[in-house]
Amino acid sequence: MLNHCCLFSGIGSFSLAASLHGYRTTKFVELNDYCQQVLAQNFPGADIHDDINTLDVRSLPQIDLLTAGVPCPPFSQAGARLGSEDSRNLFPRTLEVIYQIKPKFVVIENVTGLLTAEYKHQGKGSFFAWILWQLSQIGYMGEWQILSAAQFGLPHRRSRVFIVAYPDSTKFSQQPSCWSEQTRDVSKIASANKFWRGVESSFHRNDNGVACWMDIPIGVKSGCGINRKRRIALGNTVALPCAIEAVRRVKYLNSLVTSSAT
Repeated sequence: MLNHCCLFSGIGSFSLAASLHGYRTTKFVELNDYCQQVLAQNFPGADIHDDINTLDVRSLPQIDLLTAGVPCPPFSQAGARLGSEDSRNLFPRTLEVIYQIKPKFVVIENVTGLLTAEYKHQGKGSFFAWILWQLSQIGYMGEWQILSAAQFGLPHRRSRVFIVAYPDSTKFSQQPSCWSEQTRDVSKIASANKFWRGVESSFHRNDNGVACWMDIPIGVKSGCGINRKRRIALGNTVALPCAIEAVRRVKYLNSLVTSSAT
């Protein structure tokens, strides 16, 4: 069984996707108490830590996959977009944890606004360039792709950028195919599904609706604390089909790693 560490776990979309591809989550890091309850219920016996800033990685086994849905407020189009100047920016700490753990593969997810965010007022896109540069400085090279829930048949766009990274010493038995080609094949299958045909017409009312295949009312009753917590949790989570596609890319790349590099 391959080991998975999930940072900013939310309600566990990445962990469910990882389990479908043969990974076992050995560590969750999630601050939200309601999400912690969901993780504890859906992943019995899970080791859940609350704060990435106090995470001690010394007790972790070899991690084959690390996923991180890094909080998006500093980069979201809906916010002030302060990027590197935002006190809520947790990319530096995330990169530090990656360096400490040295996983075989990394998947990072964030809003598409990350692609145009600024790093210390150096212009649009400079923050994303900084992330790729910092990954290279700690010995990782990466590829990235924008994935949308709509590509996989869900009735909302929810476009997100995903970075898949691995140690720059990784040797492949052959040149990996382009990630966009893999995604295109999966999207074709989804678009052939009868359910998908009516998806586009419902974008306008569901674009900020459910995040995964979870049945939850669109409206939230006043004073209904649990329902409100569920909506917040769903709003912050990764669309499950996108998480599955990102981990599928990791599994494909891992299948090409030569034995001398494992």
